[in-house]
Amino acid sequence: MERLSNKVMFSNVERNKTASRVCHELFPGKGGLPVHGDLQRIIVALSEHPDFKPKAKAVGDWWLWAKDLVIDNTFPKAHRKKVLDLAIESVQIGRPIHFVSARSPELLHAQVPNQGDPTLPRSRKAIATLAEIITKSEEFLPTKLTIALADLAIDNLEKIKQVCNPEETVLENIRQIEEMCKEARIANFEVARLSALEHPSGRLKDMVDPSGAIKVPVTLSSKAIELIRVATNESSQSHKRMFGWTEEQSSEHNRNLGITMGLVGQSIKQLTPPAILIHNESFISRGALNNLFTDEKNPLPVFCLRTLLETKKAKF
Repeated sequence: MERLSNKVMFSNVERNKTASRVCHELFPGKGGLPVHGDLQRIIVALSEHPDFKPKAKAVGDWWLWAKDLVIDNTFPKAHRKKVLDLAIESVQIGRPIHFVSARSPELLHAQVPNQGDPTLPRSRKAIATLAEIITKSEEFLPTKLTIALADLAIDNLEKIKQVCNPEETVLENIRQIEEMCKEARIANFEVARLSALEHPSGRLKDMVDPSGAIKVPVTLSSKAIELIRVATNESSQSHKRMFGWTEEQSSEHNRNLGITMGLVGQSIKQLTPPAILIHNESFISRGALNNLFTDEKNPLPVFCLRTLLETKKAKF
């Protein structure tokens, strides 16, 4: 079996030529840039593995599949590199691919008349999508799923409090999501609460109120302010239609939500195994908010699913 030497006596040019040859052997017809470079990088990184070619093939096939899940202009180079690193490390150190997805507390919203369906159709659809992703990912590499129920920065919380006990309803929402995951035959999963996640500065529930009020000092960069503005523009009409909010109310909520998502992104980035966040909600621009406070060169990788574009087209 061909191995790629990393010894000094072999030049990078020689190693890359060999990697390119192996790339054409394992992935025929995948020679275009930047994909060929990605596959070549996988081959070089795993060249000393005892099961070199089968493992490189598995990681490469996973990458060819995974990159096509994502909306291209929401997947910067740093995210791409991070995901590729995680796929390579899944073989190098035997660590599963870890997808994380936040779910809106749909059962809470359904308690208010005309604001939700107690059968949770949106959650069922989202979990069916996640089940497809996890099942396909597991064809190539071991995969784990964490679903985080968004029990912070809850839309319309004051009205929800008038009609139910939010804590009891959140617990029931979690139970139903767990049942949906079992019905969808997702084997390796857990359901958590956003409020229970650990941030570098403490537990999230001590930093953000369920209403979205921020309990800690936060400084927003000009780029963060612009990302929140874009997200506000995308969702303000929905807030007006559903809750009767003014632009000012929507803007305040979106600011708190943006900061919350930024803090959540920092918290998810600390999880073990390291995570890839799946953004699967209708407001696509919110996907960027998870990296509001992270280093651009070392982000939390986010998959804004390409299927969101199809959903948006269907509405018009």
